[in-house]
Amino acid sequence: MIRAYGKSTSAALSAAGIVERKLHYLMKTSIDYTWLGKLENEIRQSPFPLNHIEYMESVDLYIHVPIEKEKEFMDWINELTNGQAHISITDSQFLECPAP
Repeated sequence: MIRAYGKSTSAALSAAGIVERKLHYLMKTSIDYTWLGKLENEIRQSPFPLNHIEYMESVDLYIHVPIEKEKEFMDWINELTNGQAHISITDSQFLECPAP
């Protein structure tokens, strides 16, 4: 009986996989509507998960960025928008990521 439970547990753990919980900033990126198509497409193809978009007077994209990649992300967004985006940190959260 113990052997059967052991095999089942091993199989379940193997199937579930291993994840890491990493601290991410939730970055608010405010842009003019003229940048929306290009920026949303670039973000969706990037390693930075898009949390949600708010459509107001300007467009606010909320993106999860690992804390160690904050500067890289900000430089990338500024390059894509010719420095016309306003970027700020709104929150920090732990997200599950595949283990290396």
